[in-house]
Amino acid sequence: MTKQAFSLLPLMPPRATSSARAGTAPDALPRRGASVLLATAGVLWSGAAAQAAEPDFNHDGYADLVISAHAEDVGDAQNAGLVHVIYGSSEGASATGAAGTGRADQTFSIASLGLAGVAPAAQDSFGKAVAWGDFNADGWTDLAIGIRAREVDGSTSAGAVAIIYGLPGQAFIAAGLKPGGTDGNAKAQLITQSSIGVAGTPEAGDAFGAALASGDFNGDGIDDLAVGAPGEGYPAPGEDYPTGGVNIIYGSATPQGLGYGKAGTIRRCLAPAGSSCPSNKIFWAGETLAAADFDGDGHDDLAIGSEWHSRGLVALIYGTSSGFAARDLYMLRQGYDGLQGEYHNEDSFGDALAAGDFDNDGFADLAIGTPQDRVPVLGGYDVSQGSVSVVYGTNNGLSTFGNQRFFPSFLGNAGNEHLWFGQALATGNLDGQHGDDLVIGAPSESGAGYSGTGAAYILYSMSSGLSILSRRHWTQEKSVGFAFSSPICDEFHGDGDHFGKVVRTGDYNNDGKADLAVSAPGKSLSAGLGHEGMVFALTSGSAFLNGDPRDFSSARSFRQGSDGVNNAPHANDGFGQ
Repeated sequence: MTKQAFSLLPLMPPRATSSARAGTAPDALPRRGASVLLATAGVLWSGAAAQAAEPDFNHDGYADLVISAHAEDVGDAQNAGLVHVIYGSSEGASATGAAGTGRADQTFSIASLGLAGVAPAAQDSFGKAVAWGDFNADGWTDLAIGIRAREVDGSTSAGAVAIIYGLPGQAFIAAGLKPGGTDGNAKAQLITQSSIGVAGTPEAGDAFGAALASGDFNGDGIDDLAVGAPGEGYPAPGEDYPTGGVNIIYGSATPQGLGYGKAGTIRRCLAPAGSSCPSNKIFWAGETLAAADFDGDGHDDLAIGSEWHSRGLVALIYGTSSGFAARDLYMLRQGYDGLQGEYHNEDSFGDALAAGDFDNDGFADLAIGTPQDRVPVLGGYDVSQGSVSVVYGTNNGLSTFGNQRFFPSFLGNAGNEHLWFGQALATGNLDGQHGDDLVIGAPSESGAGYSGTGAAYILYSMSSGLSILSRRHWTQEKSVGFAFSSPICDEFHGDGDHFGKVVRTGDYNNDGKADLAVSAPGKSLSAGLGHEGMVFALTSGSAFLNGDPRDFSSARSFRQGSDGVNNAPHANDGFGQ
């Protein structure tokens, strides 16, 4: 099994004109003959945010819901972090083991790994990123958990990744996630850049594990793991600038599928031919990641978000039977190569990434969040609302032909600023029609007299892709469906709830339509506490007396200490972050 690791210095492509999208675009982002873009070749890298499939840890046909509380105190360790797994059932996501799931809420901290000498530490941020996949080819979904601020070998915030393997039922223990270690089952792992088979060296501020993604990058039928380390630096004399990097850890058909073998070296800088690496520049490549098969060749490809002067940039790299080819490194920026929008400082293009097949043509497409983008509103001036760009896949890979750009004023919300529209993205077929739909979080949207209550927008797929003619705008005070008068949230909503901070989809009741989970990590629920957080699970379908499949038929909420969810709530837990 090989591991690959790379650092990224974004490359600046020439400006090009836009044109209408076609099934096979002649000006699709080039796949070959790109060696001119790299100073040298020979090292590979990757990253992702979209998961290879819905997680089903206990193999019962119902998707399961992963919820992070990475600011949770664990014992005396402040902000050590927890991760909850709430299992699906015929009733949807259920933390109580209802409807025959046999599994109540599972809660994991770093102590759950059962590894000698590994204990929760203050500021670990266990669960800041999560990913899932079958890394050891045993048919059971495994869970990867990022711990971006973990101290490793004395280096603060070097970062780590925990792996908990899914296992079949044993004796009186139900199937699902278990640290294992008996009867030949895989033990949990803690992977760092000092682990055997992982390229690189733990250094202060690397943030290894800040972003995670799974996909079959080499087409061998086994899921692999991409790990972002946005604080990886380019070492100049006496300096170490965080250009960022990503590790690829390949899966294998062994009980512990990840973590063996090593190939390649860390590249501190990938610069255009004839140019030099930066001085005093911060790029943070690998802060966001997305994986999918954009060209339909059977190998998952990768999109990697970079801060790039605070403007943002997304790099693309394509999988092959031998992994990734360094020549296949391409860049997306607003206003370049026909991509709509303008390139400004502080836009944060690529702050969120998600992949789905929006036009149902068999090629994965990419949604890119730009949560601080300045967009036009009524009156002819620009305000910072945020936007989302959508780039469609072809047999040549992602193409800027016919790319789409969505923003709140375009969707009917012209009077609101600083919504952070596009800070969270998720994809799934929510209405059971056409292709995948796109869920967009706007966690700082204000409404009903409150600041930062948050919202979630849904753009539904039609035969040609996403359409503004089929959309929804959900807030906590809006009803579940047209015929319902009860609100989505059965709790008081207020300032700083940040509904829409994290959005996830999965078919939690196995009815053939994806359901939606939306977090409100800033929600205050108890007197004397504050910002404990809540997650809402909305079941897809048509509401009572309303045949529109774009509305939700039911909703339930989860919070720590009730609703069957483990752990007592505390101030500033941020459950659902």
